[in-house]
Amino acid sequence: MGNTASEFDESGHQRSSSFSNNSSGGSARKQSGSISISSSNIPPESRSVRSQTLGQSPDSFSNNSASIAGRQRRSSSLVGSLLTGGSRRSAFFKPNTGNTNESKGKSLSTEKNLAKQNHFVNLVVKFDEIVDGGFLAPYGVHDDEKKLDYNDKIVRQLIIDRRLQPFYIPLEDYDDYDYSDEELLKVLKSQLLHQPYPENPEKFEDVPGVKGLSMSQLSDNNNIETYVDQSLTKNEKKIQRKLIFSARLYKRKCIWQEQENERYSEAKRGLGSNIVMIPSDELYLSLYRNGEECPICFLYYPKNLNISRCCQQPICTECFVQIKRKDPHFKNNNGEITTDVENIRSEDIPDSSDALISECACCPYCATPNFGITYTPPPKQIRTGLGAELKPCEYRNKLKDNLVDKNTEQDTKLITSRPRTHSLPATHDSVVTSDSIRPDWEVNLLKTKMRLKKRFAKATTIHINNRLVSSEEEKKIEKLEEEMLEQAIKLSLQDNQGKVSQ
Repeated sequence: MGNTASEFDESGHQRSSSFSNNSSGGSARKQSGSISISSSNIPPESRSVRSQTLGQSPDSFSNNSASIAGRQRRSSSLVGSLLTGGSRRSAFFKPNTGNTNESKGKSLSTEKNLAKQNHFVNLVVKFDEIVDGGFLAPYGVHDDEKKLDYNDKIVRQLIIDRRLQPFYIPLEDYDDYDYSDEELLKVLKSQLLHQPYPENPEKFEDVPGVKGLSMSQLSDNNNIETYVDQSLTKNEKKIQRKLIFSARLYKRKCIWQEQENERYSEAKRGLGSNIVMIPSDELYLSLYRNGEECPICFLYYPKNLNISRCCQQPICTECFVQIKRKDPHFKNNNGEITTDVENIRSEDIPDSSDALISECACCPYCATPNFGITYTPPPKQIRTGLGAELKPCEYRNKLKDNLVDKNTEQDTKLITSRPRTHSLPATHDSVVTSDSIRPDWEVNLLKTKMRLKKRFAKATTIHINNRLVSSEEEKKIEKLEEEMLEQAIKLSLQDNQGKVSQ
């Protein structure tokens, strides 16, 4: 019988004539070493078992030779396909895809956790990531960490490219006349890279799986499940897992910053390999001797603060990264805003998810839409750190020694002497907008719309099903009433016939 099974596929259906007449395909299959099964080699016991497996009786199996031949040909084709690694697979050997959605959900959750972890790593202030005496991560002036959801890679690159002022260590109640050079240097060198974190934040106070764990245990996300309360519902367990992960990540961030503070202290004492990244005394004095106050946080920073593109008001980078678009929300005719989108009812929003909007950030000074800033960096000759040839420890006050090219000074004056009434457009090359450091705001808006559409569709389906159920019940009641009426009429007729017969 051999390879005569070539005219049938794995499911036992006859192939088309174009395949059965292809001699080249037949020779290729002969070379592949397909196994042929002869009916004479099958013992009677096996025939009986095989017939029962196929749903036939032994008698019908022995009496129907054509059916036997077809099944044997199918077996030959199936075995040959498996042994030769053919592209066709039997339906009995399909992979189990029952947990595809579950594994996909876990992988997405893992990716989100990893992205969040990398973001928190980049929020740690590192003393060797220094640009013109400032840093690539915020000092922590504001307590609202939810507003630090900017794209850290974009902000870091903008600072290195000198398009955004670095994050400087701020000074409180600063006055040029209060400090001598020695006192000012003492204050600056005593500062930490980041203000101290609260040890036990209220939101993580009673979260399990955090206290008493080592750094390696905090980094192991696989053991989070052991701390989840199994008596909770599915959604409550999910919330608790996120809370445990966030609490652990907060704890790890505190440890990471403490380690960086220790490295910074060692470098200031002349230890370690990155001593060259510690600013010289002249760099400190040139930066902070002519400090400027930020009108929003009321702290003092080195001059050349960011300038708003519209009204030319100064703003530090700490405050700039906090300003962002409002979360997706609904707005009624009276101008009232509904920000609690997740808990809103579908009947409260006539236009469904299409009414969701995300208004752009406005200037905190003049309320101009599409808030953006410009930044004037120091001249190239005195730039230090990343993106510059000069190390922070090598800085000398070249401005005082008249070593800076006069043309550079003139160019700087031209940049900073923009007319006060002149406003730059948000699309200008030198402008950095709030949207540019959060470019995924459109994606977030679309995701929120999709979530609401799914919720509204689910609610609509449930409502329609309830209506259908109620209508079916009404039909049943009507039918029952009709049957009862018919039965009453029959009984009445029988009574009348009985009376007539009497």
